[in-house]
Amino acid sequence: MQLLTAKSAVYLLNLSEHDFVRKKNKFLAKVKAWVDSHGGGVMIPISCVFEKKLLDMPDQASRSAYLKECSSQSITVFSEKRVVMPCLLPLEGDQRVTILHWLIPDLKSGCLPKVIKAGLEALNMQCFFTAGTDEVKAWGIQKGTRAPQAAGVIHSDFERGFIMAETMGFADLKELETVAEVKSKGKYKMNGKDYVVQDGDILLFKFNVSPPKKK
Repeated sequence: MQLLTAKSAVYLLNLSEHDFVRKKNKFLAKVKAWVDSHGGGVMIPISCVFEKKLLDMPDQASRSAYLKECSSQSITVFSEKRVVMPCLLPLEGDQRVTILHWLIPDLKSGCLPKVIKAGLEALNMQCFFTAGTDEVKAWGIQKGTRAPQAAGVIHSDFERGFIMAETMGFADLKELETVAEVKSKGKYKMNGKDYVVQDGDILLFKFNVSPPKKK
C-alpha cells in the first residue's frame, strides 16, 4: 500500500543555474506528466547552485544587481521593506502604542514565499500573529481552528480560561498603519469562542484561570 500517494505533495525542482535563469528545462514537461499521473501537486522550480552563488556575493547590492541582470527571483535573497507592527498590550490614559519595526520579505521578490504558501496549503494550515514589546510571533494552526483552540497553541491555560480574542487583520493594519485607524474604521473586533481564526489575524487573547482551591 502506497499511502503516501494519497497525501498532498509539493515538488521543488532543482535546476541548473542556466536553466533556472532562462526558465526552461527539457525535462519539465515529463516531470509534470509524472506528477499529474501520481496524484498531482504544486511544482516550484529552484536552483541550489544559483542560490549559493548569490549567498557567496559580498553584499546585498551585488545580489540585487545580479538578480536584476538575470531577471530572476531568489528563494533566499529578498528586497526588504519595513512594516510597523503594534504592541498589543492593554494601555491606560494617554499611553501610546509601542511600535515594533518588523523586517519582512517583499513577497513579490522571491520564490521562498511560494514554497511556504504551497507547504501551508498542502498541510491545510495557516498562521496568526501575536505581538509584544520585543517580538512578533507567527503561530501555525489548521484552517477552521476556533479562537480558544488557537489560544491553546500558545499555552493550555489560554484555552482553558479563554474569554475573548481581540482581532484585526494584518492586511488592514498594513493599509491603515496604526491600531487607532484600524479601530476607527471598525475593523478591530472582539470575538468570542465561536470565532474561526483567519489567515493573517493579529490576536490578543483575554483569559482567566482561577488558582486551584485550597483543601
